[in-house]
Amino acid sequence: FCRARAECTQCFQFLTRGHDSREKMDSFVTQDSSHLFCPSGCSTSFASVKWECSAIIDDGSGQAKLYAEREAALLLLGNGLLVNDIETGAMESPSGILFQA
Repeated sequence: FCRARAECTQCFQFLTRGHDSREKMDSFVTQDSSHLFCPSGCSTSFASVKWECSAIIDDGSGQAKLYAEREAALLLLGNGLLVNDIETGAMESPSGILFQA
């Protein structure tokens, strides 16, 4: 699997959908007017997209589990990926973007 999901780089919590009771908290406003915020109350200046990849590699002689995150995950995914489009989607959805590569 591969996933791109918005998180706070200060406390490392995933951003969640805003609620009326949290309107006063700093929130990331997207084009569709949804609000993502840090559940710990951190500033949205710490919002970033976290990339994760996980796979099982089998070469016929054995298996290995592979896990990579952040820049290492992007390197494993290679060229041709619409990174900006996926990151925009990840910043608009609290569950992020999950896909098979």
